[in-house]
Amino acid sequence: MKLGFICDTIGEVSEVWMWRQLLAFRQLSPSLLTWSCKNRQLYPLDGIPTQLIDMNQLPDRTRWQRKIDEWQIKRTRNPWGYRGDHRAIRRYLKQTRPQVILCQYGPIGLRILPAARSLKIPIAVYFLGHDVDRMPGEDPRYQDALRHNLKYFQAVIHTGMHHRAILRDLGAQEQGLHCLPHGVNIQEFCPVADKPQTDAIRFVTLSRLIPIKGLDYTLKAFALMMQKADVSAQLTLIGEGPELDNLRQLAHQLQIADRIIFTGMLPHPEMKKTLQYADVFLQHSTVREGSPVSIAEACACGLPVVSTHCGGIPDLIDHGRTGFLVEQTDSVAMADSMAQLARDADLRQQFGLAARLKIEQDFNAEKQMIKLETVLLQIADKTKSS
Repeated sequence: MKLGFICDTIGEVSEVWMWRQLLAFRQLSPSLLTWSCKNRQLYPLDGIPTQLIDMNQLPDRTRWQRKIDEWQIKRTRNPWGYRGDHRAIRRYLKQTRPQVILCQYGPIGLRILPAARSLKIPIAVYFLGHDVDRMPGEDPRYQDALRHNLKYFQAVIHTGMHHRAILRDLGAQEQGLHCLPHGVNIQEFCPVADKPQTDAIRFVTLSRLIPIKGLDYTLKAFALMMQKADVSAQLTLIGEGPELDNLRQLAHQLQIADRIIFTGMLPHPEMKKTLQYADVFLQHSTVREGSPVSIAEACACGLPVVSTHCGGIPDLIDHGRTGFLVEQTDSVAMADSMAQLARDADLRQQFGLAARLKIEQDFNAEKQMIKLETVLLQIADKTKSS
């Protein structure tokens, strides 16, 4: 059965999970529609039929076409569905004829909806974080579009249970809601027996260097922890982003620059090894997000986690069993949790073993893909028989 896999961008370093998901289908045969392909050498698409929509290459709409599109926007309350590329989208879907469509993120679902409805192709949309947490509150047009159009998606998939009530309030049908957090390849991300020994406790964090990841609070917590705990420690920050210079400056101000390693974005094997060789994983998210893949990967490597009680993170971390959760912006509580783990090797091992077991049971990528394909096959079969 043919699947239309549709996303705004494929190959984004911060969204490797999307590329992995595209390649992991077994019962469905995916083709890709996207507006941007990045890092093709790192994330090849061999064997995946790919169509790229270049907005600059599309013909200008006629005056009559613009008037029709304006009328359609008023009728459907969906500005995303008539942005000038909807005719190209419809031509693509008409040519490839997928039996089911999977869209990544809510705005892409809205963008594809008019063509999918006109061709009677069932559509599933993966809501992944900001598209359900923040955008409805920040953009009244987006909230209005969801309220009037969520009911037309045959499946509304979300990554954390905290999203379910939001999507239900926006009009999603209960029977179409599915909680499917992204899983982890537990064979690839796993503890290592030959972890190099060092006197320093190795803390690590992996994220884009942007304000909402709370890396300034992580640095402040690390500085406080160094004052409280009579241990040697280092903190490795994996990632790149606009906050790099500010974070370097803060590390100097806190007088911990000699204990902080900024790696930039690492190649995948090196990133995985850095996680496996670490002792504790940190993430101080300050806004609600979905189910952070980096935390799941760290847990799969057997690391205890110190993070915030924020968004879908509590789905991944059992406070006091696989790690510690603190309130957002509370660097003092984070430092206390870090100090407790830094002092107690047995506690680190206990939490790490429990974290690995939780990932094996609830966040195994292979099992999650089976569930995803089951949802997609079910809505395709239901549409076919109706």
